Amino acid sequence: IEQNMEEILKQGSAVSAIVHDYLIKVIESKPYPELAYKSCKGILSLGKKVGADRLSNACRWAEHSELYSYQAIETILKNRQDKLPLEDFGDEAEMEEIKHDNIRGKEYYK
Repeated sequence: IEQNMEEILKQGSAVSAIVHDYLIKVIESKPYPELAYKSCKGILSLGKKVGADRLSNACRWAEHSELYSYQAIETILKNRQDKLPLEDFGDEAEMEEIKHDNIRGKEYYK
């Protein structure tokens, strides 16, 4: 399986550095090499259907959300989320607290 993984990573590099790096994280996130291989193979097959640019963008989105699976990439592509600029994906930590008379806040619930 190790030789197959090297081949998968070569194929990922041929698409883009983003895809290559994402595939490495998929491999690291899976408990068994067979599962990692299957996920990576599926991700690369999606790239054949949608093209290198869309696959790269989907990998950027998934990595930003810390989702490392075939299903994550498939969902991003299906919803065309990869077409949105990543900058539009705001961090919750960066969101300002909403101030409004009608919002009680966490102190209310103690």
